[in-house]
Amino acid sequence: VLLFPGCGSFVQPLLKGEAVPEGKVLMIGKVNVSPHFGKATKEEWDYIMMSMNDDLSRSVNSIDDAIDPAIGKVFYFPVSPGTKFFRVGQIMIPSGSRAGVGGPRTTYDVLRMLRNIKVTIPAKARAVYIGTITYKHNGEKATEVTVRDEQEEAMEALAKMGFRSVAPKDVVKKPAVVLNEQ
Repeated sequence: VLLFPGCGSFVQPLLKGEAVPEGKVLMIGKVNVSPHFGKATKEEWDYIMMSMNDDLSRSVNSIDDAIDPAIGKVFYFPVSPGTKFFRVGQIMIPSGSRAGVGGPRTTYDVLRMLRNIKVTIPAKARAVYIGTITYKHNGEKATEVTVRDEQEEAMEALAKMGFRSVAPKDVVKKPAVVLNEQ
């Protein structure tokens, strides 16, 4: 909630061997961020928080759901079908500490990248592959966002997960679309 004002719920990733919950579709993809952000080591910024909502006319701070995929790794999130929009990608890395009530408080460097990315989750699908989303930034904001097809790699990773209700043959390809509006 601190990270995204008005935040909805965080969608939990599907773990190895689990089944996709009833009424959900498994969203498969990957997120990259370029260049490396901040002074932290790779281990300190492994995740990017991405907010989603179902309506572009609402504020970017009006969030229905959020995911926190590991950067550079294939992700698996069970989501409701329909059209969704990733609105904000945010990375927070520890940068130091400062004195506070009750003891030292961690301070963070924050990179908040606003960009509208449309994702279509088909209602009749078991799983959908949305591609590899890459955020390029200048240290303050997103300068470019691209979507690349790396489905072969994603399907190899999917096969190793052993999900009870989804196999690579069940995956529908619907690449994410970067929109011009921000």
